[in-house]
Amino acid sequence: MPPPTPSPSLHLELLPLPLYLEQLHGEDPVPSELLLRLSSEKENGFLSITRTATETSIVSDVPTTGSTKWACLKVVGPMDLGQNFMI
Repeated sequence: MPPPTPSPSLHLELLPLPLYLEQLHGEDPVPSELLLRLSSEKENGFLSITRTATETSIVSDVPTTGSTKWACLKVVGPMDLGQNFMI
């Protein structure tokens, strides 16, 4: 049990399966097989594609060509989005 604190805290859970992260340069296209997976109604795994001006990040439960393996923490909710948190 964590010590009492006046600050709000997040409860975290370590997920049992790894996730895989791949970073692409901003101008590189997203591989078509990932776009197909993203639009598939049969897909029930985890896939996130996030693009900024300088890079595209792909997080998936399935390894991709240039991905690295990561452990994943889940915020156990519900989470009050009106609170300020520092991670």
